[in-house]
Amino acid sequence: MRTLIFDSTLTGHHLEYLHYLYEGAIIRSPKEYIFAVPHNEWEKMRGKREWLPANNIQWFMLNDDECASTNSKNLLIQSYKISRLIKRVAKEVGADNIFLISLAGAVPFLPLMLSAKIKLSGIIYKIYLRSPKKGIRRLLDNLRYLIMSKNISMKNIFILNDPRSTKRLNELYRSDKFISLPDPVPSVNKKSLRNLRNDFGISDKTTIFLHFGAMDKRKGTIEILRALCLMNSNEHFNKTFVFAGCIKASLKHEFYNLVHSAKLKNANIVVIDEFCTYDFLNSLCYTADCILIPYLITDLSSGALGYAAVHDTPVIGPKDGLIGELINDNNLGTTIAQITPNTIKNAIVQFSPHHSYNDYAKKNSITSFIKNILD
Repeated sequence: MRTLIFDSTLTGHHLEYLHYLYEGAIIRSPKEYIFAVPHNEWEKMRGKREWLPANNIQWFMLNDDECASTNSKNLLIQSYKISRLIKRVAKEVGADNIFLISLAGAVPFLPLMLSAKIKLSGIIYKIYLRSPKKGIRRLLDNLRYLIMSKNISMKNIFILNDPRSTKRLNELYRSDKFISLPDPVPSVNKKSLRNLRNDFGISDKTTIFLHFGAMDKRKGTIEILRALCLMNSNEHFNKTFVFAGCIKASLKHEFYNLVHSAKLKNANIVVIDEFCTYDFLNSLCYTADCILIPYLITDLSSGALGYAAVHDTPVIGPKDGLIGELINDNNLGTTIAQITPNTIKNAIVQFSPHHSYNDYAKKNSITSFIKNILD
């Protein structure tokens, strides 16, 4: 039995998920696994994690230019191109099963292209049931999910961190292929955690607000900075704001202009504009008093919730969508009814440091994530 685990990008959570599955695959010998990843990107990113040698695992290097050529503004063209690439790789390595770290982009074409002998599974992040979009886009989503639910090659459709939508999808399409998948909470070596206040010159009396990860507009990064510009000197007193992670190129100009404007209002801001190691991120979350996740798109889960849960650090996030539901259901922090600079400002000013004790981390373990996918 040979399983192809395919991913055409290693940004964001992708490398993390691949590593979890790699560690799970090692202990499932004699089952064979082939990990297909973009070559140049892999060479840059592989050092971020430890990959122990394994006799039952092979690596297949994808051509980075070929991966990039599958991108298109037209979703159907993009789906066709990436599906054709995956099918070719699966044939070349003799795969019996295909698992996609991101399934949505390969639908509707890949299930229709595959032989019935090859079984396809993958993860869906954005759940269309929670999207406000209607009309043609909703009809296309219905068609794509209908194809997935009825196609003989389609094995498991993993819905990330959304049991309610999983149940509803199985009811709608009279299927049992939709499976709720835990959003894995990173395991933490408590001994490696460091309080970073001294590194940044931040006193124990100061409240630290953290916003981390690859930053773009959908995460509310700009709204946070605009909120800081609305605050006066008294409201900024004894507060520090840490932005940690790569800032998207299209965002940099506006980001740094707003940082400058906020500093004129006496905002104390620390910017770490680079890929942050997992150990460093864990220490940041351990040090912070609050994690800011005022996402504008709320119909998918967020890995930030896992970091918040494992360190008992409360979040400030949206009330709407899946993210709001997860925050409220699991006592992970405070939610805002409507994400605007003014509502974020009010939530920051009213925030009082406290712990957010919950069992979210136990429910979303790495072990459960791996077993759901590989067993």
